[in-house]
Amino acid sequence: MTKEKSQEKSMRSFYILWVGQFLSIFASRMTWFAITLWAWELTGSATALVLVGVAYSLPGAIFSPFAGALIDRWNRKLIIMLSDFSAAVSTFILLILFATDSIEIWHLYLAGAFSGIFGSFQYPAYASVITTMVPKEQYSRANSLRSVINSASGIGAPLLAGVLITFLEISGIMVIDLITFFIALGTILAIKIPQPKESNEGSKGKGSVWSETLQGLKYIRVRESLFAIFLLFAFSNIASAFTFPMMSPMILAKTGSDSVILGTIRSVSSVGFLVGGLITSIWAGPKKRIHGVNISFILWGLLGAFIFGSGWTMTAWIVGAFFMSVFNPMINSLYIAILQAKIEPDLQGRIFGLEKFYLNDHLSSRASYRGLRG
Repeated sequence: MTKEKSQEKSMRSFYILWVGQFLSIFASRMTWFAITLWAWELTGSATALVLVGVAYSLPGAIFSPFAGALIDRWNRKLIIMLSDFSAAVSTFILLILFATDSIEIWHLYLAGAFSGIFGSFQYPAYASVITTMVPKEQYSRANSLRSVINSASGIGAPLLAGVLITFLEISGIMVIDLITFFIALGTILAIKIPQPKESNEGSKGKGSVWSETLQGLKYIRVRESLFAIFLLFAFSNIASAFTFPMMSPMILAKTGSDSVILGTIRSVSSVGFLVGGLITSIWAGPKKRIHGVNISFILWGLLGAFIFGSGWTMTAWIVGAFFMSVFNPMINSLYIAILQAKIEPDLQGRIFGLEKFYLNDHLSSRASYRGLRG
């Protein structure tokens, strides 16, 4: 088989994987939206909804560095399947509880924690299998398609769930979610996901899960260029953690609590994420990816954050929110592609596990919450 045909086959396999993941995550977003409505009607408390999110994200974040080390040890195709399966188990249990009218709010906390722990495997596994499935020049395109999954499902899933829940109820939406799991499972079974070959760095770091996790941290620390970009994104996410939650209160304070304006800006932001992901998936970024990261960061700040933060009109907020969202998936996709290109494939599980722990998964950290499926 020629190199060109081999690459075509690899990309075809990746697209099959992507379709399965898209359908599964879209349906999971629908389930999460329906559960959110139920929880709000039951408790009338925003705190309860926040706690469900914390129950999902906190255990996953804590466990992700160790999950990354285990990914480098185990079969990555099997890990993705098990990660999806754990989410399907959670959904199935919740379906039984809803169908028997036995559901309580604390069940959602347990389901979130369970899915969060097993979901911590999915991002490092997915990011690392791209390296073995996709040609190097296609890394940015493959990463951007993951952001398309997040943004497209963030826009469409709540709308479709809002329509379906009127006659299918929550149980019907969960059944759809479970069906998409089997579709995703079928796509994974239908393709080949190569295992990485052992490198010198990988063999040197062998030991306990703890020592292999620490080796990932040492690997980044002694490579100045990788450590520098790690720090860049770490400080960026720390700043985002303080500023992004203030965006909605700022708009409400400046508009006299106008929920229509806030909803419009959020919708525009979701569209921007989708547009940015689509642009990068078509263009794949510049040859020097670090230049793309730097330029996108500058444009994100000038055309997005500055206009949004200094604006006092709906037009300014819409423009700022759109450009912040457009450049975000470009920055993230190129950044992940740099790590994929520079790090040995058999070490990438632990590196992306650490990246998720320290940097909170840049492909979705500024996007909307993905829901119970990790």
